[in-house]
Amino acid sequence: LRKLSEQKKALSIILCSAVDESVLCTVSKMVEASNLVLLGQATKPIEKDHLSQLLNKSVCFSCASSQQNPGFQPSLIDIQQALENKEFSVHYQPKVCLDNGQWTGIEAFIRWPHPVYGMIAPNRFIPIAEQDDIINALFIYIAKQAITDLANLHKQGWQGTVAINLAAKNLVHFETMQTMVNLVADSEVSSKDIILELTERQALPTQAELSLEAMARLNMKGFKLSLDDFGTGFSSLQQLDYFPFSEVKLDRSFVDNCQSSIFNQTVIEFCMTLAKRLNLNVVFEGIEDLETLNFLRTFQYGSAQGFFIAKPMPYEQLLEWHQQWQLQNPIQDI
Repeated sequence: LRKLSEQKKALSIILCSAVDESVLCTVSKMVEASNLVLLGQATKPIEKDHLSQLLNKSVCFSCASSQQNPGFQPSLIDIQQALENKEFSVHYQPKVCLDNGQWTGIEAFIRWPHPVYGMIAPNRFIPIAEQDDIINALFIYIAKQAITDLANLHKQGWQGTVAINLAAKNLVHFETMQTMVNLVADSEVSSKDIILELTERQALPTQAELSLEAMARLNMKGFKLSLDDFGTGFSSLQQLDYFPFSEVKLDRSFVDNCQSSIFNQTVIEFCMTLAKRLNLNVVFEGIEDLETLNFLRTFQYGSAQGFFIAKPMPYEQLLEWHQQWQLQNPIQDI
């Protein structure tokens, strides 16, 4: 793994072994720590269908990687110019109810189709933007578009929610949050239809008081707050107790191989019990095959999101996707 990591290439890994599951889990963490992409695990003897699914994921990963430009490293000036030139766009990934497959929400993702360097991955420019106040301008850019698109979807008969990712600097920047509140007030959507997602690290224990004050203010305005990547940090339960979240998004690392991993199944069962007791919605992200979807549906609670349901897409494609999903909805037939 160290040798592969040193090549500094976009590589994906499939683990194949007959060793104990706990050893595979440890090696999986080593893969992620080496900045490699883990497509999945296969225990020996390897089943042909399972291996085919993993190899298909590898093809998808290779295609996605080839669309990114690895050579261009944007600067703050590049990001500022892109904002001024309106180069950024917003794509949406649908979420569906695990109980009946109904389309219930979308998550907004920023995209940067650079006119010279092609598609720039968010992890190439978001961390840079977070070092400066420009991250606040980026958030407002996304929020404004997402609110407009949600209003248009509501006019066409779909009554769902939109989730927008929130950086720590956004949350504790009063003017940014007030601008978003005003955008919603001036629109035809309700604050209850807006979900603001934060990862554990973004709740920032070092700024706990500021974060709590900001969240309480948003909560009173009717906005919903979601804890993303739930379960990946040491403070997950503490965050739920301290901050007014109404939703948790279980990290995709627990969704992967959940049919065969006793550990992942145990984590999921614990999270489901916790969520029901605390009256929290649950979102499972990273669902990439029907088997995983069917397994998660046995809990009869929460929402599902992932490439098997839909990849992030432009606003213009959402209604067409919905028509296709209604025709082939695999959940309603179970």
